[in-house]
Amino acid sequence: MNFKSLSVISIALMCLIALGLIVGSSSSPNVKVIGASPKAEVTTIPVVKVFLENSGSMDGYMCDGSELKDAVYNYLSAINNKADTMQLYYINSDIIPQKVPLNNYIRNLNPANFRSAGGNRSHTDVSVLFDKFLSSVNDKTISIYISDCILDIPNNAAPNYLNITRTDIHNCFTNKAKSVKDLAVCVYQLESSYDGLYYFPKGGSSPYKGKRPYYMILAGPREILAYLRNAVPDSALIHGVKNYCAFSPNYEACASINKGAKYVDEVQLKTKQRDGKYKFDVLVDLSKSLQNDNVLTNPSNYDWLHKNDLSIDMIQRINGNNAEFSHVITFSTNGGILTDVFSLKNIGLPTWVAQSNDSKGDSIDANKTFGIEYIIGGIADAYSDKTSTSFKFNITKK
Repeated sequence: MNFKSLSVISIALMCLIALGLIVGSSSSPNVKVIGASPKAEVTTIPVVKVFLENSGSMDGYMCDGSELKDAVYNYLSAINNKADTMQLYYINSDIIPQKVPLNNYIRNLNPANFRSAGGNRSHTDVSVLFDKFLSSVNDKTISIYISDCILDIPNNAAPNYLNITRTDIHNCFTNKAKSVKDLAVCVYQLESSYDGLYYFPKGGSSPYKGKRPYYMILAGPREILAYLRNAVPDSALIHGVKNYCAFSPNYEACASINKGAKYVDEVQLKTKQRDGKYKFDVLVDLSKSLQNDNVLTNPSNYDWLHKNDLSIDMIQRINGNNAEFSHVITFSTNGGILTDVFSLKNIGLPTWVAQSNDSKGDSIDANKTFGIEYIIGGIADAYSDKTSTSFKFNITKK
């Protein structure tokens, strides 16, 4: 196949031009899809740096039967098989390198040896942690941050401290995107048993035994994160993923039309359905959007101009080891002449983030995290002006 590669900006300009063109008519529409050229890419084998927060509030996750220890050990073991090297750290006020095997880093931990790792464990400024966590990211390196992500409220904090923190995190990611091309972020909300002291954000503590959410945040070049997500999908995380979201910059998707057993960029539609419309399947690679199928298979998450002439019937994941395409989208068209750009919307801050947010911090809620809306909101703000992916349609009559 030979597709013409176009930037998103040039696609939009071509659409504006093409909408004014008049093309000859016939009874059958001719559909052409223009996307990036498909290729079996050999992605840079990454260096992976892992930062496990060892502040006092994390001690309770080191209890016997902790799903955090099992899940993180299992996930990092799988990632390690796809990495060039993996470097392990604890992080609080300091970054503390760990020259230990992976099982001693997380799987065999108990509260006592977790505490002995050192650093200032009493108070952590999350925006400073994110700045440190992001400092190691480059074009060949991704960083993984694992934490309960409970915001501390320091003494004499400004009344709008949470909003200031959100702005600080926004600035961390905006500044890092200047030096790392296609910086992207994946956020996993996971759940684990907890047995220890729960530290309240404004001071004081209380014993707690039960379930608690925690978070695993990956940052790095979009293509490397897509490579790792394909290699170790969400379904491979033991104990499951409670919630997930991702943020990434624009890219032009690889797309093609499915014609029998062939992939083509252009096809003439000849058979009308009972509703008087023509149907066709487009194969597209949506993996680099980093979104999960809850987002990618929902037609309402996409945008295009000519909704009266073109509609989505179904979006399905392609199972198996397809190196070029991740999904098939079934479209219906009434055969009208059009040129359009089909794009995944900027999903923004998902609803689960607000539902998981504890805004008071004066009690323990097994399903909520104090300030998490301001942390993930700061990341989302850094991507508020971006869409994820797009490709172009051109329907004419021959």
